[in-house]
Amino acid sequence: MKICEIKKLLSSETDISEELAMQLLADKRVSVQKMYEKFLKRKEKEKNELERVARLYKIETSPRFLGQKIAGIDEAGRGPLAGPVYAAAVILPPGKYIAKLNDSKKVAPKVRE
Repeated sequence: MKICEIKKLLSSETDISEELAMQLLADKRVSVQKMYEKFLKRKEKEKNELERVARLYKIETSPRFLGQKIAGIDEAGRGPLAGPVYAAAVILPPGKYIAKLNDSKKVAPKVRE
């Protein structure tokens, strides 16, 4: 495969076949090795993010709260002494997954937008 084809494939796919993975591992080109390493790191980050968000939903999915609505809340601002404060509460539909869901202070401005 050409390098541009490998780059396109690895940047658009979330999973690849074992056969392709073996071919990429055996490829002697440094650029291919780096692309594959970057792909594996991205997969690991995605896996970790899914696990983190699953932990956030642990309460909602527990038998104790079955059928109940649970709101997630967040606030943003400098505080009442330094300026305005904004707060919000959201109830998501059951099973709704939002990537990178987190406290607003922990989310990069670009992702927040």
